[in-house]
Amino acid sequence: MSASKPWAGAILVAVLTCVVGCSGPAPDEGASSPAPASATGSAGPASATAPGSPSPGSADATAGDAALGSVVATRTVSYHRSKVQLTLYQVRRAGSLSSIDLTLTSPDENTVAAQLLSDDDSSSSARSPFVADGIRLVDGTGKKLYLVAADSAGHCVCTSLLGVNLDPEVPFVVSASFAVLPPTITSVDVQIPNFGTFRDVPIG
Repeated sequence: MSASKPWAGAILVAVLTCVVGCSGPAPDEGASSPAPASATGSAGPASATAPGSPSPGSADATAGDAALGSVVATRTVSYHRSKVQLTLYQVRRAGSLSSIDLTLTSPDENTVAAQLLSDDDSSSSARSPFVADGIRLVDGTGKKLYLVAADSAGHCVCTSLLGVNLDPEVPFVVSASFAVLPPTITSVDVQIPNFGTFRDVPIG
């Protein structure tokens, strides 16, 4: 299942929206969070939405790895009685946006991922509980928290997981875009719903 790409105009509005309202003070450093996952080998992705990522439905693992960049870490968690593995790639700057990609797999049959990465906030009719809008970037140096960008209609500039059942062999690629990160920082913490915090993720 692939997510639809926002229009170019919507991306521009998303940047402006994020600069004004999608960042805030970084979380309290004293708050508890899971320890960083160790780096490991990458898996070949199958679908993506970020520029430069493999096309939706692609089975070319080699091309997918090259497009997504370097693997930072993997982490496996239990979710609704199923095991889900997340592979995280480095954050990337691209013009006026920053983006991050990750892949999801599950060895269990019929693992529904619809709300796995959601922020669970459907207070607005434009917000969906089935998108990856729960991902956060934390700039500890600048003390800023970056939320996923939104377009002019309030829709997340990120992958939809509606109807997605995870596969053990073919990773599902998730992408999320943010306001561009300052050029002076080289890494951020990445907070992902159900997976915790990944510390010091490099920016490419």
